[in-house]
Amino acid sequence: GEKQRANERLDSDLQDILSEEKELIAERDYLQKCAKQQDNWHSLYQLRESTQRQALAAAQGYTDFAAALLQAQQNAGSEMRQLQARKQTLLEAKTAAENRKGSLKTEKDKQSGILGEREQHYQKAKETVNRATAVRERYPNWTLDKIKETLDAGKRRLQQQSESLQSIETARRDFQAALQRRKQAETDIKKIENQLAQNRDCLPDFLPDAHSRNVLGSLNANFNTLSVQPDAEEKQRISEFAALFAEQNGGLAFLGETLPKTPFQVYNKVQQQELLQQNLSEAKQRYETANQEMDTLSAALSGSPENLAAEQKACQRELARVEDELKLIMLWDSNQAQCEDTCRLKDETAARLEELSLQYDSAAQAADTAKQEFDEHLALLYEMEERHKNHRRLQERLNVCQQQRGSELGGLSATLLPEPCQAAEGSLKAVETAFAEWRRLQTERDALLQQMLKSGVLRDGQFVDFSYKTEFVPDEFDNCYTALQTLYNNLESEQRNFDHRLAAHTKHALIRVQELEDAAKQIREFEREINQEFCNHRISDLEEIRVSFRLHPNFEQLLNKLGNIDRVSGNGLDKNFYELIRQFTQAFFDNNSGRSTLDMAGIIQEVGYTCRKKGEEKPTATSQSTGTNTMINCLLFSTLLNRLMRRSTALTMPLVLDEMDKLDGENLSEFVKIAEKHHFAVFGTCPDLTPKVMAAVSNYLNLEYFSAEYPYNARNTILYHSGAERLITDGDAP
Repeated sequence: GEKQRANERLDSDLQDILSEEKELIAERDYLQKCAKQQDNWHSLYQLRESTQRQALAAAQGYTDFAAALLQAQQNAGSEMRQLQARKQTLLEAKTAAENRKGSLKTEKDKQSGILGEREQHYQKAKETVNRATAVRERYPNWTLDKIKETLDAGKRRLQQQSESLQSIETARRDFQAALQRRKQAETDIKKIENQLAQNRDCLPDFLPDAHSRNVLGSLNANFNTLSVQPDAEEKQRISEFAALFAEQNGGLAFLGETLPKTPFQVYNKVQQQELLQQNLSEAKQRYETANQEMDTLSAALSGSPENLAAEQKACQRELARVEDELKLIMLWDSNQAQCEDTCRLKDETAARLEELSLQYDSAAQAADTAKQEFDEHLALLYEMEERHKNHRRLQERLNVCQQQRGSELGGLSATLLPEPCQAAEGSLKAVETAFAEWRRLQTERDALLQQMLKSGVLRDGQFVDFSYKTEFVPDEFDNCYTALQTLYNNLESEQRNFDHRLAAHTKHALIRVQELEDAAKQIREFEREINQEFCNHRISDLEEIRVSFRLHPNFEQLLNKLGNIDRVSGNGLDKNFYELIRQFTQAFFDNNSGRSTLDMAGIIQEVGYTCRKKGEEKPTATSQSTGTNTMINCLLFSTLLNRLMRRSTALTMPLVLDEMDKLDGENLSEFVKIAEKHHFAVFGTCPDLTPKVMAAVSNYLNLEYFSAEYPYNARNTILYHSGAERLITDGDAP
């Protein structure tokens, strides 16, 4: 009854199986994708931890180095200010020392130049003295006056000789004069030699007092060579005369006034002998001179005029030499004084120069010391400036580290306390290395995060815009990481939920498949029941009437293939199962209809009949007469309609039959009987009232009795249609 009719209904939406299968595949692929990325998730977790540790270490290094660098800069700044202040003091000291050194050097160079000049003057004066000394050495124990006289005599002689050589006549004359002088010299030589041989007393030896002897010898040395012997009266006169003289400061003074160029000489007989010896030498010299003059004149007189001229030139050269020597002797005292003066000036200048040299050396040493101190100070300043530059370079490099990390570094450093550190290259290198490692780990971390975001492990396009980022700010990374952390924390439960959903889906899909198979069985059973009902009725001359339901070929093909595949494989249904369902739905449903629910109307594609007449062996599907076909349809309709109604339902439904007179009398009567059996009220129409119709129906009505004289008002018209029953108002479309 009611339960059976409920089981006969089919309302199966196969598309939801496919949709759910698609969702499950997507979910399975998603979970598999998440599982494949789980190692990356663990790596990301480790990288995050490593990055955080490295970030903290880098921030600590940055904090330590920044504090150390700041302290170093402050210390260097204080030292620089002190050095700058001391620099001016040292510069002034250096300038003063160099100025003193320069002034002393100028004075020293000046004195050195003066010393050179005075050395030249001294050497020139010394050379003059040496020349004069050489002249005196040729006349040992001779007085200057005597040497002067000798040289003067030689000068006169040479002058005379030069004059003599001017002509033959003068040469002859002077030859004779020289001859006479030679003779006189021979006489003097003999006389002196005789005195020396006899060792006789001279005039001073006969005088009674030494003062007289000294005065006479000082006045004229020739007194010492006279061999005369004065008497008493003469001795008295000589003594009185000598008393007028006195020795004063090494010189002979007359009446208290020193005689110029007259030294006081003490008479000594031994010296007198020496003087005689000198006189002897002088006489011999005169002899030699006269002899030489004679030889010269003799040679000149014996030769040609050219020889005379040559001799005259030689004589003039000798005269120039003698004049020079005479000048040296005459200027002996002056040259000696000049030599002494130049020597004294030289020595004074040398002493001054030595003093200046000592002062200069001291000043130079002081200047060098001041310069060294200043240079060392400049070196310290340069070193300090280099330290400043180095600090700036270190600060710039540290700023690069800070700029790379920005607020992230600031947040970490705010909670850290600086630890002792050296503001040196090595420390900064360690900080840069730490930042580079931080950067490397963060880059590797961000690349791995980007890879995971690109893999699509986050649902609903979450953070899809970040999948193309190569770097993540902290908030972005934390948000993505939190989402991934939530995902992988729940991944196991998600997998369990998926397994449950898959099992439920598999069960549901198998139920739907069973429903399809049950629907096919119900259709065949329904077909059998209808044919059984047809066996209880006879229509016209038909021995057997059978109804047949032709199912949709795709449905039948689906059922055939479903029976040949493994419906469960592994953890779910076989892929071929879903492929069959998909092919069936694509072929079965009209894409434009928008329907995807499978019902009986969709499965039963066509209802057909086969009839077998009396005397025939095989049924045929040949179409029968109109009346027969109508009876068959009415029988089928009433049977189907009867199955739709509850058995307890007391309801009479109208059954309208148009042109009912086309049925023969037997079929018409059978039709009415069947309708009444199934609680139908037959309303039939026919053009004319015929006896067979009147015999088959109990009541009839002739519409000719209801002809109208004018058209009905539209408001009195009642229409029956597929919609709800209602009255039509003005303006409504029928």
